[in-house]
Amino acid sequence: MSIGKARNDGLCEGTLTDAGSAIAPGGSKTLPLWIEGGVAGEQGSARVMHVGKHQAFARLLSPHEPSPMRRAEVPCSRWTPDSPCRIMHLSDEAQRQHKETHVRNALEEAGLDSSVVQACVTTAESLGWRSKVSYVVARNSEGVISLGAFRRGTHRVQPMVGCLLPEPALQTVAKALEEVIALAGISLANPKLRVINDGSCGRPADDWSGRPGARSEKWLLEDGLRYVQMRSNAAGQVAVLLLSPSGRLPFVEYLAQSLSERCPQVVSVALGSSGDGNTIVGRTEPRSLHQSTVLKESLGSVSVDIQPPSFFQVHRTASSELQQAEASQTLPGPVLDLYSGVGAISLRVATAGHIVHGVDNVSASIERANAAAKDAELGEAATFEAAQCKTAMKALSASGKQFPSVILNPPRRGCDSDVLDGLMNLGAKRVLYVSCNPKSLARDAARLHEQGYRLRAATPYDLFPHSEHVETLALFEQVPTG
Repeated sequence: MSIGKARNDGLCEGTLTDAGSAIAPGGSKTLPLWIEGGVAGEQGSARVMHVGKHQAFARLLSPHEPSPMRRAEVPCSRWTPDSPCRIMHLSDEAQRQHKETHVRNALEEAGLDSSVVQACVTTAESLGWRSKVSYVVARNSEGVISLGAFRRGTHRVQPMVGCLLPEPALQTVAKALEEVIALAGISLANPKLRVINDGSCGRPADDWSGRPGARSEKWLLEDGLRYVQMRSNAAGQVAVLLLSPSGRLPFVEYLAQSLSERCPQVVSVALGSSGDGNTIVGRTEPRSLHQSTVLKESLGSVSVDIQPPSFFQVHRTASSELQQAEASQTLPGPVLDLYSGVGAISLRVATAGHIVHGVDNVSASIERANAAAKDAELGEAATFEAAQCKTAMKALSASGKQFPSVILNPPRRGCDSDVLDGLMNLGAKRVLYVSCNPKSLARDAARLHEQGYRLRAATPYDLFPHSEHVETLALFEQVPTG
């Protein structure tokens, strides 16, 4: 078996020497084969795990000659090719190349020039960087509480306390919380969840059971603990959010008191409701159980309060570098920051000497941004508005306001088409677009091209080390007419 190019999600394309190993049911055609744990350019042996209607999946058994892009030793003893850290087996350089290629491929598929893709920006922190974690709460067969995650494609829980990615403060609090939940006698929302204690993160290497079935959840206890979400800040303080379907949880006050006594770094414990389906955080306002419901995070010379469902990047160092790059590339004159969240980028831009106006449709985020601007005494240099971005743009355009620089930081699905079409009306000569999805970025880049903007540079940032995910800062400039 030969391994070809890597797919965007970290799997590699395989070419079989025995084509009969992956043919469609009925033997009508040979299927595309995708390999877990491979590295582009290698040759080796793999075992076919699943054959579907349109594609097949295999797992690498052993490479005949390991690629120089493969790590001699994976840093996590629990890692398997099925882990969330899908590309942890690649060297640092290979991971950077993978993310650059991911962005380049997306642009090419949209018919755009991929030569504008720059070198991927990384930091020294590839472990212990994650400042936010979410756990599903389960009890194993021996009655021991586990904070974990659903194994890929299943509704089985694998323990995740001890994962190498979260910041140390989060790891310490998570271990204490498992014990406190048990001592407090807290009921669980789904006591029938099965915990897998096989010592692996993802299906272990000797699990040949094929790709597991879909997750499902038939019932929940309304007043039981379902999820826990935690966030840490640069000072090592931790905020803990407990979530039940109803937003109620018997004996939760005792849990909050016990946890804060064991872990002085816990400065916030709150109780909220989980969302519909598999949504972790619901829409109801969390109730404070210990101190505040928010966590103060530093942004250079200013700080901002973070509270669910406010969005905030989880890799503090890498996101700070990205924000500083944005601030340095804005043109003289007012800046419009669309999808501004809690104001992380806007506040950086304002402290760099620009006037900035942020817009976001989450009112709680705008409240946090305005409070942070007031605390920093930025005055009119940083203002924020709670509104749909396309609605705010029309109002700003009608009022005659002009913004030479516009920052876009949309959700994963990308920008509303009306937002992209209205940039010219605001006098935007430079657009800085931050994206966590190269495909939606490429789609929106093509539309911006139609509106008279050219993509000058696309810089990947490694905000999610060891995973296939990548953040991209794209710079567009208006093409002069005439």
